[in-house]
Amino acid sequence: KLQFLYFIDFKLNMSLLWYFIAGVVLIVSFLVRNEFSRHSDAVGMRFLEACYHGKLSTIEYMLEEHPFLIHFTSENEGCVHVVLQGKFDKAIADEKGDLKVMKALLTKYKSTLLYGKPGVVLCPIFHAVRYRNRRAISLMGKHGDPSDLQHCISETDDNGKTALHHAVTSKASGTARIYNAFALHHQPVPPAVMDQLDLHTSMVPSPMTYSALTAAQGSKDVAILLKLGFQCTAKDHLGRNSFHIAAIDGNTQSFKYLTTHCESTTLEVINEPVHGWTTAQLAHMNGHTNIIKVLRELFPEHDFVLEGAETGDNTQKESTDKYSISSGWQEPYTAEEFDGHGCGAIATIDCLTITEESFVRNYLVPNRPVILTNCLSSWGAKERWSKSGLLANYPDEMVEVGQIAYPTVYGEQAKRVSIKEFIAMLDTSFEEINNRKQDVTAAPFVFDSHISSNFAPTDTKKLPFFGSSFGHPVLTEWSLGPPFSGANPHFHGEVFSSLVYGRKRWTLSPPASATFSRQTGVSFAQEVLKNGPKESDITCFQNAGEVLFVPRNWGHTVLNIRTSASIIEEF
Repeated sequence: KLQFLYFIDFKLNMSLLWYFIAGVVLIVSFLVRNEFSRHSDAVGMRFLEACYHGKLSTIEYMLEEHPFLIHFTSENEGCVHVVLQGKFDKAIADEKGDLKVMKALLTKYKSTLLYGKPGVVLCPIFHAVRYRNRRAISLMGKHGDPSDLQHCISETDDNGKTALHHAVTSKASGTARIYNAFALHHQPVPPAVMDQLDLHTSMVPSPMTYSALTAAQGSKDVAILLKLGFQCTAKDHLGRNSFHIAAIDGNTQSFKYLTTHCESTTLEVINEPVHGWTTAQLAHMNGHTNIIKVLRELFPEHDFVLEGAETGDNTQKESTDKYSISSGWQEPYTAEEFDGHGCGAIATIDCLTITEESFVRNYLVPNRPVILTNCLSSWGAKERWSKSGLLANYPDEMVEVGQIAYPTVYGEQAKRVSIKEFIAMLDTSFEEINNRKQDVTAAPFVFDSHISSNFAPTDTKKLPFFGSSFGHPVLTEWSLGPPFSGANPHFHGEVFSSLVYGRKRWTLSPPASATFSRQTGVSFAQEVLKNGPKESDITCFQNAGEVLFVPRNWGHTVLNIRTSASIIEEF
């Protein structure tokens, strides 16, 4: 019995020893894996930095030492994506300086670099299109693996758009990048030039040159994509093809090229209705007479109907919203001299009664602005974004502050401060402006695209009628500003601007007359009061609790009449 017990004890001890050894091995392997992962990430970031700066010898050396880097991505971007970003930021895309890094990468590693990760990393051809880098597009077509290229041709982004859809846009948002090349002294960039510029949602400061601006014009990128096999009739998430998008955005050169080089150029295809609106009607509603001219030259025998039939939920209605809020701001003044009433011809509709189908049919597809009520009553932001709420919930969140939106993009100064520090700045600003009200200058305000991700999920809610038709927002921005602050003239993709509290004055310009400027919101409003608005402009006053839908490429300038907090989703 004693021997048996010794035997059992020995076995148990050996088992425990083996479990202990196995545990040590697991812990050591976990630590080694973590350390390797950290090391790999550090090496990967150095690799992408070399890609960004176009250091070919460094790139090739690192790939020889660490072959895994060919698959390395950060924020869904690999080496080719970053090469394109670096070329664009340095304002040398499409210039005579060769793309030897891009060519070397595509020639040696074309089957792994040209092809993105489905559902995660888009093909780099999307970046090349957005940056108007025609030489890069050509290189990808010439040196890319045919099967990978075929995938890129059919690939779509989160909103169902192919690279061709992006190529035929008016290329609006990225125009801020070239502001200093064309408007150094508060002069707006002419609409005719804006019609040719780059669509890019990332607003990173960049010293774009006039030559780069010139290179971004024309329809050559569209021509290259069509030769690669892109289909004009491919539809985005709203059912719009390339003809529709070019007509809405007024990209005349691209539209004209499409009508003569697409796989089908019949009237039925070119003027195909989408949600009841023909291509001609979409161009007409957005003021693009050149598109209508192209259609009439192509089909002189056809009588184009330009006015569209409207259906439901599109008439001016008296708001029944009982929205009320106490923002907690003790304002010694407001910008009352710039105040007014109504929104001109813009309709007011109820969030709780309009359907997704009706909104898409009457506003989203035809690109028409509208005011929405009864949207924000259940939002937690009503309490959490008041003065005391911000100090209690988000005192140390950092935000960008300036006198215009994204000031550094326009060569203006900006500072990053905490919300607590900004509120202290506002208290001082109230006193200063009140003392010199006869000589009003723009007050500082927050316009930030980072803090919104840190808000509590209960702060905001999806609008009741939102569905798959709206796709995914590409940017969410938060704004907080006192009277006499507000955004400079600009335009971009469609946005929903939700005003939690305060009051705003908007000046909206149809796409055909939209422009960029670093002129402050209050300076713009003063000029309008002195000289009167442009004939095509609409002045709209937004109340607390209302959401203003601003369609894609509609110009807008904003002035806060009262201290205002809002969140803006751009699609």
